[in-house]
Amino acid sequence: MHRSTRPAATAATTLIACALLSACAPRGLAFRVDKRVSFRSPRDRATVTLPVTLDWDATGFAGTFAVFLDRTPMPPGRSLRWLARNDVNCVAARGCPDAEYLRERGVYPTTETQLTLAAVPKAGTKNRHRATIVLLDADGQRIGESAFELEFTVVGAP
Repeated sequence: MHRSTRPAATAATTLIACALLSACAPRGLAFRVDKRVSFRSPRDRATVTLPVTLDWDATGFAGTFAVFLDRTPMPPGRSLRWLARNDVNCVAARGCPDAEYLRERGVYPTTETQLTLAAVPKAGTKNRHRATIVLLDADGQRIGESAFELEFTVVGAP
């Protein structure tokens, strides 16, 4: 009688595949839903006119926020200074980046849970914008990987 080696080969292949796949598993990433910040207004994907006030709730966090308009935040553990790392004029200037420097680049640090934007840069034909909030520690460094986003479209802007 002939015995099949197929089950043994399948089991060996499965074990090898599992070992290889586990070597590619992400480490140190927090895959969980962070609900510390939620937007009250405007609603996500709303159509608004200027000035627009971004208003949010913060649960379990009483610190500083950084709102990024139409740009990607700095990586976790980096401070707002990281945003100017390639700007030789800012790196050489004392106190740079300051609030004006950041504002000109669409970055708004605040301890409040709202931010009013009187103007926004023109963003394509539909004038869609993305606001991203990250949490900052006392030294201005980004806390964790969480980012809270809201999209909105501005109408009637020049």
